[in-house]
Amino acid sequence: MLGRHPGGLIRFVSTWPTLSPDGHFLQAAPCLDHEPGCLDGRGELRSPSPNGHLEALGAWRYAMVIVESFIEAGWIDPGTLPTGPSGATE
Repeated sequence: MLGRHPGGLIRFVSTWPTLSPDGHFLQAAPCLDHEPGCLDGRGELRSPSPNGHLEALGAWRYAMVIVESFIEAGWIDPGTLPTGPSGATE
């Protein structure tokens, strides 16, 4: 998932698997209770067509892909991020 060039910087991170589980372009998906926009185990990833803007759950998952890639690259210390249901990393 994480492509690097000789300087060690992130070149490419795909958000497709996060926003389109199993390769399907979904509007809603199952979610965890602590994820933003999750209600009774489901949340909206995108608004209905034709706009298709990210909803709270989709934006959260998109941001988490980026943050996790920054942690993997060593740009963010995982200890500086909050954890748990307060709305953070797990």
